[in-house]
Amino acid sequence: MPKQYLAKKKGKYVQHKYEHMEEAVRAVKDGEMSVRLAAERYGLPKSTLYDRVSGRFNLETKPGRKPVLDITTENQIINSVTENAEKGFGLSRQQLLTRAGILCKRANISGFRNVTPSKHWWYGLKRRHPEIGLRKPKKLGTVRARMLNSTVVERYFKGLGSIITEINLSNAPQKIWNCDETGKHLEHNPVNVIARRGTRSVVGRTSNDRSNVTIMACVNAAGTSMPPMLIVKGKTRKSLFGYNTAASPQDSVWTYHERAWMNEELGEEWFRNVFLRHCGQERPQLLILDGHGSHETLGLLELAKQENISIIALPPHTTHYLQPLDRSVFGPFNKAYNKACSNFLSLAPCNIINKWTFPQMFTSAWEAGLTVQNIISGFRGCGIHPFNPTAVPKSAFLPSTVFDRPLPSATITSGTVTSSTNTTDDSVEPLAVPTTLPVAPPSNVSLSADTQSTPGIFLPGVPEGLRTPNEDASHSLVVSAEIHAPFRASDEDLDMAGYNSTTSDSHVTSGSPPISDLETLAAVASISQSPAELEDPQHLFNLIASGKLEIIASANDDGEATLPSSLWSSNIEDLFSPCRNAQTCAVPLKKPSRAITTHRLLTSNDIINEKRVLAERKQKLEAQKKARQLKREMKKKAMN
Repeated sequence: MPKQYLAKKKGKYVQHKYEHMEEAVRAVKDGEMSVRLAAERYGLPKSTLYDRVSGRFNLETKPGRKPVLDITTENQIINSVTENAEKGFGLSRQQLLTRAGILCKRANISGFRNVTPSKHWWYGLKRRHPEIGLRKPKKLGTVRARMLNSTVVERYFKGLGSIITEINLSNAPQKIWNCDETGKHLEHNPVNVIARRGTRSVVGRTSNDRSNVTIMACVNAAGTSMPPMLIVKGKTRKSLFGYNTAASPQDSVWTYHERAWMNEELGEEWFRNVFLRHCGQERPQLLILDGHGSHETLGLLELAKQENISIIALPPHTTHYLQPLDRSVFGPFNKAYNKACSNFLSLAPCNIINKWTFPQMFTSAWEAGLTVQNIISGFRGCGIHPFNPTAVPKSAFLPSTVFDRPLPSATITSGTVTSSTNTTDDSVEPLAVPTTLPVAPPSNVSLSADTQSTPGIFLPGVPEGLRTPNEDASHSLVVSAEIHAPFRASDEDLDMAGYNSTTSDSHVTSGSPPISDLETLAAVASISQSPAELEDPQHLFNLIASGKLEIIASANDDGEATLPSSLWSSNIEDLFSPCRNAQTCAVPLKKPSRAITTHRLLTSNDIINEKRVLAERKQKLEAQKKARQLKREMKKKAMN
């Protein structure tokens, strides 16, 4: 996109290309033409061109007031917001405006009438940064965000590649299968319709029945699909009588369940009566599925082992990127179902979607969604066939990166107390705020007699010249400290930003004004101790060791210190990067067990033996339960 700017011409702001202004200025300075001729030649305002030629304004200068925040700060904010949006921590427009106002308030930057920027500042920000915009995010559960990470995916592709190579299926896409369930309600989502502009609401007819039907689908990498299994709600075969099963796809299997769900018995029935009948006689074959309990029954796995069918379970909570049916089949199928229902209802007022007409709508959607092209693209996009371990884009792993960082721990090195987790971008040069503090010795350091005579003023690793002279106990070793206390902003800031001070563990540094005394330090850090308690060296050291205060530099004899400029970026990172708090969650996240951290070859001997042990244990417990129940009944009869 060519660089453009606004120039005022005949009382109106007109947009011009930056290249035209640059060429006109060069032509005038080289003596090729006058200012008036250059302005006419390139279509520029004469006064605007003269200001650039004379040097009154730079070529980059734009009309109007300067933005409240400089371009460097805006770039930091935009980079932080966009990067964290890719990780699942995006900010809404109102959140951005509120936090920008808090940032200006901390730094004593005036320019917004009501503290918080208005929508006009947002429009100007979009003009200055055309790369940003408002997008509707997709739903992504926290568990899915954590589980889809590079480690899990690499292990999965390593195992999948070894299985494909071992059973020689690299050039046999017709023998690589994927199965999964999906649910369809008789009540569909109406498609978009044409209506009069300005109409407040447009209605669309739907079914009166909200019954759910579970559909078991299975496809292979060659683009072939098996007949579906449909599970309706009911307890007996009579529940199927209301459906026009003859209108469903050929060889479809209809069955029932009390809640219209897939269970272990139905999973084994599907494998025996659908999969083995339609997968062909070639062996071996590979079936890829998710880790649902109905897929891991002992009978199903033993039958698969006997038929030389290898079954691999996908890593949990990763099917949105690793399962072909989820990637490219079920989406078109759902859209086709909504379209078929809307078309049918629009034909006549008496048409309705019920149990009898549902199979007809389902067949139309099945043929439109499960096409050869959709199925093949799903296997290709998931890296199954052709085998491609890099098929999952790196951007898919970004939401999991915020959970990979270890918890911070305070360490003492060369007279500094620092966090083991580095969250500050050293390439940014923000504002620094000095603070003068006395420092106490740690309890595990033995002090010399001379040092002990001073009022607890000792810092390991600090040069001898910086320590307090013994003869003058009134002097104290001063260090410049950066506040890294858990953020406790004012009530107004908390209400504006939506923070919860009881659960936020983000490390925030105060921006302005500079801290020069202990009273201000206590107020900014929101430490419950009084300034008098902060003067206690041992108590102060405990605050530093606990991570509430961080020593970042030592002062010389004149009380001066060279500080890293990190406070400004800390404010920006804290306000516009909420994912920084994931490493110190208020509620500890449960550590996943071994069984759900990676994929599994279900037809391996270890898994089958484990299933047998569990089945025997279950039978034993059931036998004991029946024996106790029989004993109670016999005792009850004896008493009567």
